[in-house]
Amino acid sequence: ETQANFCAWVREQMRAPQESAIVLRLLQGWVGACCAPAEARALWETMVDAVDSWSFLVASLPVVGTAVRGDPAVSAAVPARVDARLRAAGGTLACATRDAVLAALAQGWPAAFAETHGAAALCAIRRRSPRAVPPRVVPRTSF
Repeated sequence: ETQANFCAWVREQMRAPQESAIVLRLLQGWVGACCAPAEARALWETMVDAVDSWSFLVASLPVVGTAVRGDPAVSAAVPARVDARLRAAGGTLACATRDAVLAALAQGWPAAFAETHGAAALCAIRRRSPRAVPPRVVPRTSF
């Protein structure tokens, strides 16, 4: 019951404008620790939609990846959601932003990335970014 109350509270908080850095800290410190993988993924999706920031998405991928790692079906939904957001953005997304999202996706879900984008794309991304660099979250208030 405590977990359900916490998840409901997080959803309620995402209805009001929030600073992206605070939402990321909430995800890092509490959601993964307090929620089952399916609930953590659902809350992550709520946070991504609320903040609506590509830098937040990139910074949150390693966190949600850790939170959902124990459930393969739930984990597979994360790259699918990211790919859907990339497709929805179409040509309006800056190349550097798209590359950062794809690099984070390739790092956390290499098999899913290779399946969707191809093994050659995975190798190209790994050559360009041989080691992970923690992304910087651009301060933003959700709307």
